[in-house]
Amino acid sequence: PPEQYTRGGPGKVDRESAYWAHRYTQNLAQVRYSAMIVDIRAHSLEWEEQGAALALQIGALQCGGGAPGQGQAASPPPDALQRLRGDSAPSLRRQIERHAAAVLASTWALTDDLVGKYADGGEAAPRAGLERRPAGAGSNLG
Repeated sequence: PPEQYTRGGPGKVDRESAYWAHRYTQNLAQVRYSAMIVDIRAHSLEWEEQGAALALQIGALQCGGGAPGQGQAASPPPDALQRLRGDSAPSLRRQIERHAAAVLASTWALTDDLVGKYADGGEAAPRAGLERRPAGAGSNLG
């Protein structure tokens, strides 16, 4: 599995851990669940759809390389990646790792967005001109 899914545990927040990204989001949602869950569900649906598409690619390759929906399995067997041969396995592994990294970064960004939007019990829309900086972008404060 991608590294993000093999690290982290109770007691210490780890921003490189999917466990903590999702646990943090869940705990934050308790502040204003009925409002925040709308944003959380939209975020979740987006990433679940992308993950499902990737799973279909793996399933199609595992079942003979046909396109999904043409008599191929709808979901891959648990050991599909280990059984793939040739050039497709490393490529799919990279895609899975990229997907996992993107989910992790996006989930942590969601927590920041939720705090900004729902801070102090209100609901604020982002002000024009204050777009989110990409992860890792430096600050101009100095």
